[in-house]
Amino acid sequence: KIFVDRMVVAGKLAAAERADFLQSMTDEVARLVLKTNFDQNVLLLNDKQELAAMSPAYERLMDWLEEHAELDRDLEFLPSAAVLDERLAAGGMLGAWAFTMAVYRSGVDRTEWGIAAVDLTLLALLGFVALRSPRFWPIFAAGFHLLAVVTHLADTADQRLGTWVYLTAGIIWAYLVALSVGYGAWTHRARQPAMAETPITPPGATRR
Repeated sequence: KIFVDRMVVAGKLAAAERADFLQSMTDEVARLVLKTNFDQNVLLLNDKQELAAMSPAYERLMDWLEEHAELDRDLEFLPSAAVLDERLAAGGMLGAWAFTMAVYRSGVDRTEWGIAAVDLTLLALLGFVALRSPRFWPIFAAGFHLLAVVTHLADTADQRLGTWVYLTAGIIWAYLVALSVGYGAWTHRARQPAMAETPITPPGATRR
């Protein structure tokens, strides 16, 4: 309608013909709108299917838009880099728990090596988060889980360590990792007003 009004003002369309002209375009406009909505849903569904693989690219895009196009993640309801770190760490812990339960229930021989593989994978994930995050909690989470991995390897290498000692140490380290991630999530909301007033810093530049 705005374009048609401009045509009327420019003298390219008579004012008396405006209503008939718009009515003649109704079916075509409806078809194009429905097609656009359909195409948008296809794209959104494709993006959802590729979410895990494309998440790093989406995050880099948001970082670039923040730096060059004045993107406001809070205004657009987009997760901040700190929230993405928390989700990654929490998702890794849930995944490690699920795989650990699967290994225990599989009943295969040398179960401890399967558990060790899960622990080492989670350690690599937490280490990655610690290297890229500007906050302190990922360092503590990765450090506590490293102690859990060392405890597991020590029990595998020397069975004299004792089941009670091994289980107690494992439970303690697991709770400390969970508390580290929980602390990061709990303190993030309190830090948001202060973060909004400070310039964006690259990952790992400062730790708070």
